[in-house]
Amino acid sequence: HWFYVRGLALPAPLTPSVIDVVFSVTAGHPISKPYGFYMPEGIEKNGATLNFQKPPNAPPFEGAWCFKSWDAPHWNPKADVLSGDNLWGWVRSFRQAISEGP
Repeated sequence: HWFYVRGLALPAPLTPSVIDVVFSVTAGHPISKPYGFYMPEGIEKNGATLNFQKPPNAPPFEGAWCFKSWDAPHWNPKADVLSGDNLWGWVRSFRQAISEGP
């Protein structure tokens, strides 16, 4: 149940400007909300490296990953993705999570 998202654009002043992210969904999805995601090590903000957590469990993909505790506090999935929460909307929120730092 792993998802690998290539090419997530990060806002300035974060670098690199594009990263890959991975996450898994928990049993009970979509009713159970998603939690946490992995990103490559070495993301910087204004030239300073952001020291995110080491992964609690390494994802099944090669690379040096770090982990961000992150969830969707008001998760409300619906059959119609335009009226309810979905994983793509959650992935787009990763930009904010990374900007906030560790």
